[in-house]
Amino acid sequence: MSRRRSFRVPIVDQYRELFFDGSPEARGRLCMVISGIVTNISGNLAGGAFYSAFLLEYGINLTNIGIIIFIPYIAGLFTLLSPMVLAKFRRRRWVLLATRVIYYTLSIAGVTVLPMVVKGESAKVACFALIMFLANVISSLFAPGYSVWHFNFLPERVRSGYFTQSQFLSALVGGIMIVLVSIGADYFVGKPQEHTVLILVRVIAFVFALIDCLALALPKEYPYPRSEKKQRLADVIRKPLKNKMFLGAIGLYCGYCVYMNLSSSVQNAYILSDTQVTYTMIYGINALYAVFFIAFSGFWQKLIRRKGWVPVFSLSSLMLTVTYIMFLFINYKNSIWLFPALRILQHFIGVGQNVTAANLHLLYMPREDRDNFVSFYQMAANLANFVAMMLGTGFVGLMGESSLVVLGHEFTSVPLLMAGHAIACVVVALLARRFHKAELKLAK
Repeated sequence: MSRRRSFRVPIVDQYRELFFDGSPEARGRLCMVISGIVTNISGNLAGGAFYSAFLLEYGINLTNIGIIIFIPYIAGLFTLLSPMVLAKFRRRRWVLLATRVIYYTLSIAGVTVLPMVVKGESAKVACFALIMFLANVISSLFAPGYSVWHFNFLPERVRSGYFTQSQFLSALVGGIMIVLVSIGADYFVGKPQEHTVLILVRVIAFVFALIDCLALALPKEYPYPRSEKKQRLADVIRKPLKNKMFLGAIGLYCGYCVYMNLSSSVQNAYILSDTQVTYTMIYGINALYAVFFIAFSGFWQKLIRRKGWVPVFSLSSLMLTVTYIMFLFINYKNSIWLFPALRILQHFIGVGQNVTAANLHLLYMPREDRDNFVSFYQMAANLANFVAMMLGTGFVGLMGESSLVVLGHEFTSVPLLMAGHAIACVVVALLARRFHKAELKLAK
């Protein structure tokens, strides 16, 4: 008698386990992935190249754009107070929902309306900085509550699959949406309607932001484990500092933040104003990230299972060095082919880099007092982002319009920042290798 062959589709099985097995944890992960998708759309439409173009439209120069963009990370220091604020709430669903709505209302709707009523570049810069600071103070105080809440949905057995598939879905769905908007925006560049289109893009971003608020409020809420001692401000620093492995993992994540954000406050403005790159090219290439997830996520997941989270993080950090060196040579003459080439290479590396980086803070997260550890992690990440952006913006401001000629190649400020990216990548990769040796000793 012939044996019937059963065909199984591994990806279908993985999606069923991650999002559709009927458990509260799977429903929680489904809400999280929906949030990730709409946050990606909202973030790219309200931030990134569109945000830089919006600010340029109102006459904000490159240095001031950098200042406005890194201001939110100063507010990240208020994360220190988050555990004490959150400790007052045994159930946090509604307070987290309300504060997230306020955050988006200020950071998207408020920023959109502000330049219509405030005149003068200096006044606009000051008001932009103030409103973004206030919005992000609110976010810093309450947003860590989501991480503590949703941590229950990410046991070790599903993390690799969840981070890979959630990033894939976010890149795929978000990428398609953003490319469509980019095509429309490029059509109106240089036309009288360009300003109206940039406003409309921000309105769409705000709608998706409200969907994010709803998605994050839906999962089951569990009790929050905590120690018997009263929450104190010093605990946010003291308790994580006593956990050396957690501290080391956070140090690696901060290094990742530095080399990812050193030029992020000025890069999009430079690309749009100094090269032939368009909205469609930027976001169209970004959308290809989803294709690379389909093609290479299996390769990176196998590598993570064989080598471990930290070794793969180290390897991908080292590989990124090549792409930042390539960026040094981008100009308006070669950007049509060189920009896509380096971004495609970054997509391949990014599949492994982003998945491993997203898990670093969870590697040695204790069960008790997670409010303190999550707040410490977010405060450290915000501080690293702020320092990176401040250094990058300061470097661009100091160089101004001057350039450096090396072996016949002229380098302006933003391309030169990429040399800093490359150096930071190598340093972080070496530190990650050292951290892994400590992991191996701990495991013995």
